[in-house]
Amino acid sequence: SIIRVPMFSWIHRSAEFNNIIASDSITQIPAVKGNFLFNGSVISGPGFTGGDLVRLNSSGNNIQNRGYIEVPIHFPSTSTRYRVRVRYASVTPIHLNVNWGNSSIFSNTVPATATSLDNLQSSDFGYFESANAFTSSLGNIVGVRNFSGTAGVIIVRFEFIPVTATLEAEYNLERAQKAVNALFTSTNQLGLKTNVTDYHIDQVSNLVTYLSDEFCLDEKRELSEKVKHAKRLSDERNLLQDSNFKDINRQPERGWGGSTGITIQGGDDVFKENYVTLSGTFDECYPTYLYQKIDESKLKAFTRYQLRGYIEDSQDLEIYLIRYNAKHETVNVPGTGSLWPLSAQSPIGRCGEPNR
Repeated sequence: SIIRVPMFSWIHRSAEFNNIIASDSITQIPAVKGNFLFNGSVISGPGFTGGDLVRLNSSGNNIQNRGYIEVPIHFPSTSTRYRVRVRYASVTPIHLNVNWGNSSIFSNTVPATATSLDNLQSSDFGYFESANAFTSSLGNIVGVRNFSGTAGVIIVRFEFIPVTATLEAEYNLERAQKAVNALFTSTNQLGLKTNVTDYHIDQVSNLVTYLSDEFCLDEKRELSEKVKHAKRLSDERNLLQDSNFKDINRQPERGWGGSTGITIQGGDDVFKENYVTLSGTFDECYPTYLYQKIDESKLKAFTRYQLRGYIEDSQDLEIYLIRYNAKHETVNVPGTGSLWPLSAQSPIGRCGEPNR
């Protein structure tokens, strides 16, 4: 005879069959609801995650073999903005990439959460979250890729957090406040941390600039003053004059001197202030160069100094630091390429060599 027994199962109320993302509440989508899995496997859950989990294997240092999972998603609202949060477990810091449609919305190293991926406990899981909010126009696929060559990672679920204008403004304000406070050695802003550079201050300034005037105008003004103070402190401790490259060759004895073939530019997505481009040359051409002399009287006894600078793109850029013993280093920095479309300058100099 046939015995009929009723069976029941429960899932999170937001985990709808078609992965529809709500516009007014957080939607949780388990990773096992994906429709594509490469170099990974579905493993049994520990009993408190609501179901099975997805393990993405390491690439074995073969970039074509990176573990990857895709999950289809659907949006009833095309205007709502969302941040994406992922619950995961890893035994080592691991570089993960999250894509939404064809756009990468997160690419960073996330911290280790567990000592072992066996016999997982609730405390062995952590979260990482996209810093910015996005709309459904990016597409109807969300995925995560394991960039590690040696370590695997377990993905539990994706969470889509709808972001209102007020919530986004509060989030951006909190992020900017943390970034500004992290510039200083103490809460009274008397000194800068030694590892803070002008470029770092400029990036923090960008965070403050983009804060909403409508929701946090007073806080924005206060943070702007703190950033200006950080810039003043940085200028005071910097022995190099004219750090913004405003007066090259005007007073070489008190600032920068240089050759021809130097272009001053600024105000783009990479540099908030001025930067210089040294045009490339062959050996038979005169080299392009930039130099500055620091008066010996400015150097304090028994004090070590560090030369720092931000280089966006270079090939065979030679840097010299000359005092008693010359220090020489050749620097190659593969740039992002974002500078060149925004400027009239070509990445290739008149002698056929790359610009620096």
